[in-house]
Amino acid sequence: MEPSRRPFLALLSGLFAAALAAQGQDPTDASERMERAVASWIGSDQTSPELVGAAVDAVLAAGKPGFARVGALLTETADAAREPKARGVRALATQLALAFLQQQTERPLVYAGKFLPVAPLQPFVGELYFSWLLDTPDWYPDTHRVQLVAALRDLQPKRPDDRLVDRVVGVVEDEAIEPEDLRNALALMLWQWGEQKYLLPRYDRLVQESVTGTPEERVPALFELADLRYEMRDYKAASNTYRTLIDVAKQADYPLQPYTYYASACVHALSGQIDRALEAFAVCVELQESPDVDRSHKVDRVVLEEDPEIAALRADPRFPPLLERALKHAPKAKSGH
Repeated sequence: MEPSRRPFLALLSGLFAAALAAQGQDPTDASERMERAVASWIGSDQTSPELVGAAVDAVLAAGKPGFARVGALLTETADAAREPKARGVRALATQLALAFLQQQTERPLVYAGKFLPVAPLQPFVGELYFSWLLDTPDWYPDTHRVQLVAALRDLQPKRPDDRLVDRVVGVVEDEAIEPEDLRNALALMLWQWGEQKYLLPRYDRLVQESVTGTPEERVPALFELADLRYEMRDYKAASNTYRTLIDVAKQADYPLQPYTYYASACVHALSGQIDRALEAFAVCVELQESPDVDRSHKVDRVVLEEDPEIAALRADPRFPPLLERALKHAPKAKSGH
């Protein structure tokens, strides 16, 4: 069964209700429901969107055991690709890969490893995402290709074969056709694979702009450089850049928002600098509490409660009181990280 030709969002409507409902329920019950739903789909004539949707719902709700089960089924049926069971498993895995990608993309949390839960479906899911990126089917929105890159950076951390690298390079070099956000994201992936030349011009430009000119002129470059170093997953360099940004912003009398200090806390925590991370988070909390700061610039509740990038802070006794204060003024609406 090929991916549905229904509109992208319509295909995904209702997929995540089961995952939300499963919170706080017995994992054994979720696993049993998943097994029944998957068996119902595979044992059917495999034409029902409702059955495959229910199976995807159940796998997402089951979490890790659900992904492991589908991964095991892919391995089990790998040598019998034309058999009905194998076709059903691949169709389920395809719809699951699509649903999980959309689910994670819509969440406000951004961090390395966000897409690793789907890794039990490897190599199937990586090959699928690469095919949507490089041989984009008509039903897949072209503007959504950039969403695949974060997933592929998690699933393909090391350099693949030269043929695939060359095809990614072809997209990055096609400035006339390919959008800038996609080319920038792929340049980061190529950097991760050891191909540095596609990111270096932008990186060198920002380094130069961040150290020249007036404080007012340096601030925008420092913002972009800090974010770029974060995306490069060089957290030590990113933490240094955030400290410089904060100092230069003070010189320029440039107002910084809670998210800037929160991002600084994240990269300091990720690089093992707990005291500095807590200092940055404390300033974030003060700005969260300020009535003069617009709520759109405040850190979301879901980020504060779930972000794994500040996991090292949660174990520190100084953190809970700060978190409690921050949560009192945290909006529930989604915002970027």
